Amino acid sequence: MKFNTSILKMFREDFEEAIKPLEEKFKVTIKCGKITYSEDSFSAKIEAVTSEGNFEQKEFEKYAKLFGFNADDYGKTIIMQGTEYAFVGFNLSRPKFRCKIRNTRTGQEAATTEASIKELLKKQ
Repeated sequence: MKFNTSILKMFREDFEEAIKPLEEKFKVTIKCGKITYSEDSFSAKIEAVTSEGNFEQKEFEKYAKLFGFNADDYGKTIIMQGTEYAFVGFNLSRPKFRCKIRNTRTGQEAATTEASIKELLKKQ
């Protein structure tokens, strides 16, 4: 088998399902980070956080001030192109489209600029 983006996408989905029993057993949230790969190997950072807190929210709070946001901006909803999204985080490896948003209906994630988020948050 040769690794490519579609294979690794399927791997990530299967991995997330496979770790659910471990998350429940040890009361943690496990996150698979960015996957880097070649044709015959791949690697990823795996991080586990106690379930006492929301991992995504903790990450958001960690970086919010760095990009001019407040910790309480986490989860705020915005409307972009007629679709409702929740502001859920930051992608540090994407300098332009750094802000992560999640479609509140489908759960699909997207990225946008800090300026767009700031403008849309002001309209609320």
